[in-house]
Amino acid sequence: MSSLSAEEQKTTTPLKIFFTGGTGNNGRAIVPHLLSRGHTIKALVRDPNKATAQALEAQGCNLVKGDATSPESWSAEVADCDAVIWSSVIWGDFTADMGSLSKCCEVLADAARKEGKHPATRKLLVTTGVLGYEQREDDPQLGIPEWKPNQESFPPVKGFQMKERLVRFADICGCAISLGFTYSHSPQTSGLFPFVFKGFDRSSKKIFYKGDKSVGISQIHLEDAADMYAKIIEAPALDVKGQ
Repeated sequence: MSSLSAEEQKTTTPLKIFFTGGTGNNGRAIVPHLLSRGHTIKALVRDPNKATAQALEAQGCNLVKGDATSPESWSAEVADCDAVIWSSVIWGDFTADMGSLSKCCEVLADAARKEGKHPATRKLLVTTGVLGYEQREDDPQLGIPEWKPNQESFPPVKGFQMKERLVRFADICGCAISLGFTYSHSPQTSGLFPFVFKGFDRSSKKIFYKGDKSVGISQIHLEDAADMYAKIIEAPALDVKGQ
């Protein structure tokens, strides 16, 4: 994936972005791409001394020690940012960070108002995913992108839907990104690979899924996902608000 051309660099305004989930599988692709486009990133990490956090710092991120579920550990750092990318997922309790997301919206909106600007000049991109949609009868733990979020008892459905509703109706410019399963050049480094995939044919580049092979699962390459995040975060607020 190439960086910005000289012409693109002239037309892209550098943003200050607060990022959660930067040490995760998706974050490790999104963060360097945003940095390559001239943006400044504050990365929330629980332990700044861990190798994954040190790698973010080496790339040029400013580390913020804290926890996504503890707004007091990061709210002051969010206040001077143009945007927040909330890419962390708390497995086991998909609603654990709802209070934090609400606080994040509040902090962004208040900061904009103090500058005499509309709250929608601040952006919040929240990562959800296709795991939260429609279960398969042969594997109730596996979601597929049928876009029929009617399985309220399935934890990802409840959590992802709540987050999507929150950003849709927030005063700030909120946008939910419902990612398909991500993959990279090596399937071994792809998110949820052992859980979702049965095998990978390197010659045909075909992935075989657990359960019914006639049912496909939405997937996206990490580099494409990173480019999508960059385009959304750089787009005019009214083009992405509530999407």
